[in-house]
Amino acid sequence: MKITMLPMAIALSICASAVADTPGTPIKVIKPRELSCQEFLSFDEVTRPQILYFSQGMTTNGKSGKSVMDIDQVNNLVPVIVEECTKDPRGSYWQKVKADFRRMF
Repeated sequence: MKITMLPMAIALSICASAVADTPGTPIKVIKPRELSCQEFLSFDEVTRPQILYFSQGMTTNGKSGKSVMDIDQVNNLVPVIVEECTKDPRGSYWQKVKADFRRMF
């Protein structure tokens, strides 16, 4: 399944709001470029794909030619990133994502 990507501000809002589990909980803004593997692993199974969707949008560097996201490919990448981050929890989530996106897309 492919969808046209949302503008970055909307995607960030969706991603950030996903982490507020209960009403009244402050929303934590997720910055994928600064995220460690350990932090990524701390999110639940619903939030992890949302972080990857947002990260995929950030890897395009504003290039309009890459405005379509393949949801199935991103969903298939979640267990790969989880496995890599489990092996190296202190490593950079962003470096792992960039490397895997280059291989997949």
